[in-house]
Amino acid sequence: MLALFFFTGCASTGSNGESSALDQSPGASAPSDVAAGKAKKGAGDSEDNLSPSEGDIALESEMKALARSGAWGKKDQEQPCLEKMLDTSKYDFPVVLNNQVAAYLNLFQGEQHDMFGRWLARSSKYLPMIQRELAKAGLPQDLAYLSMIESGYIPTARSSAGAVGLWQFMPETGRHYTLRIDNYIDERRHIEKSTKAAVAMLGDLYRDFGDWQLAVAAYNGGPARVQNGLDRFGAKTFWALADEQYLPLETKRYVPKLIAAIIIAKDPKKYGFPAISYQPEFSYDRLAVTPGLTLEAVALVSGSSASTIRELNPELHKGVIPPNSGPYMVRIPTGSKELASRNLALLRAVRDTRYHHHVVKRRENMTTICKHYGVSSASLLKINNLRSARLTPGSTLLIPYTVTSYALGGKKPADNPTGRVGTVIALKTDKTKAGAASDMAKSGKTITGSGNGGRDAAWYLVKDGETLWDIAKKHNVSAGQIKKWNDLKSNAIHAGLRLRVSEA
Repeated sequence: MLALFFFTGCASTGSNGESSALDQSPGASAPSDVAAGKAKKGAGDSEDNLSPSEGDIALESEMKALARSGAWGKKDQEQPCLEKMLDTSKYDFPVVLNNQVAAYLNLFQGEQHDMFGRWLARSSKYLPMIQRELAKAGLPQDLAYLSMIESGYIPTARSSAGAVGLWQFMPETGRHYTLRIDNYIDERRHIEKSTKAAVAMLGDLYRDFGDWQLAVAAYNGGPARVQNGLDRFGAKTFWALADEQYLPLETKRYVPKLIAAIIIAKDPKKYGFPAISYQPEFSYDRLAVTPGLTLEAVALVSGSSASTIRELNPELHKGVIPPNSGPYMVRIPTGSKELASRNLALLRAVRDTRYHHHVVKRRENMTTICKHYGVSSASLLKINNLRSARLTPGSTLLIPYTVTSYALGGKKPADNPTGRVGTVIALKTDKTKAGAASDMAKSGKTITGSGNGGRDAAWYLVKDGETLWDIAKKHNVSAGQIKKWNDLKSNAIHAGLRLRVSEA
């Protein structure tokens, strides 16, 4: 027996984090990663850029449909879809027609039609890669649709129980299958690595049970739970075990849902999906970059947008290459590697000091404020022109912090004889700039710009004795506009402060 007590953790939970009553069955053992329905959280469990699982949203309608479906594994001939004959040669997963499969066929064609259509559209993006990994391992390629019912093919999907990614791994299970999960990387979101982990787990479960329907049930509910049920009731098949009051409905529904998804996905027109706009296959180039680089900087050198780079690298949930590590092979749009390699040599960091405006509260002192912001008292005294560390409640302190953006600069690139280089303030990636960058990437040219002209924002360094009104008058704008552009809470400014004095 395989010594595995992990599971993918897709079990649904109520809004308060407690297990739904619909998921409870007498005699069911508790999940190992979830105690009383509450997901463990730790490094890598951040919800940065995560999407709610569509499967969670549809759970209630599924529970109602299954409650009306009758005995598990039986066939009611009054169900119209059960009258259809299946060509079983089309499937390499054991497909059957019964009341529970019929319930899902009806749901996917009716109440959940739009959701299933979105799943089909996304399927073409990842299916080829998933099927290659399954074939390489000698597993049924129809298991590629397991990711459909797990996440709807969304790498950043997160279930209410805390499972994440295309294959909805819980942290403990993911780590068992060598997925890295920490403050910078969550490889449950990594498209290829999570797929390899899921394939390995499915192979382990099949070797354990010798039956694909039981293996799939164990993928969701845990192998120990499934094996205990088989031993307790003397059941030989998934359907016999499902008909007992033992497995949670979440686990029981998993097998018929997968079968219905396979049936429709392989013949969508027959089941009411005649015009699906399938997405192109997931593809990319790879670029070795240094630790600490932001994904915005990767977008800049590759002539892409930050959103595109984030989509290609969903595992980098902090938006930065992990520091204190070696070079990282980041994914960039197909066809952009040559441009990115040239621009990477021109990339330079631009560090800018900005200021928070902190209103001193009662019982706050210089020590507590410095500790909170991680700055020294000497710096705060100097920046705020204070002679004493004594603070008055209600007064405003300027708190310095550093913002790092990136620019392309340095030697003239061979295909840019003007020598002009582009600069980015706060790395804006609106549609106009992203589109222009994309066009330049396709043409193979280095991104160029005036650096301080055109439509870029203008910046001004405050001189000693200047007021906000002096600067506003000098640049033909209002003091209110300058406050808005710089997020100033008061009119207080000081020498050395860098102010934005025009709208981008």
